Amino acid sequence: MDVKIVCFLAFLSIKDVTSFTTTDNTVTITGAPWQALPLVPSPLNLLSYSNKKTANGAEHNNSLDALLKTSPTISEGVLLKVRLDTGENIIIGDLDLPVRFNFATSLNNCKITVDHKSWRPYLYLTS
Repeated sequence: MDVKIVCFLAFLSIKDVTSFTTTDNTVTITGAPWQALPLVPSPLNLLSYSNKKTANGAEHNNSLDALLKTSPTISEGVLLKVRLDTGENIIIGDLDLPVRFNFATSLNNCKITVDHKSWRPYLYLTS
């Protein structure tokens, strides 16, 4: 399992995507502006990645745990833009398998979790 620290999160509703073009392990996306999530800076904001072989081929699993300052209202499937502490921007989700969020709100913050399974690994954002 590969674990990385998350420094920035933003989302884009799949209905607002006008172009989603992949090449190898990269993606170019055009559409409405990305909506930043109010991330609380913390070394506990983590993205875990693993993969395994199944009878139907490869299964790639992305799990995100992060703290937000406030709880956003997101009721639809989205693409998730994640900036890692390495400076890389990756995309979790695609138009066929969008990301869905789980939120747990407390007095001080909101914990966001994502468990996303796909037939391909996350993609590196080129633009």
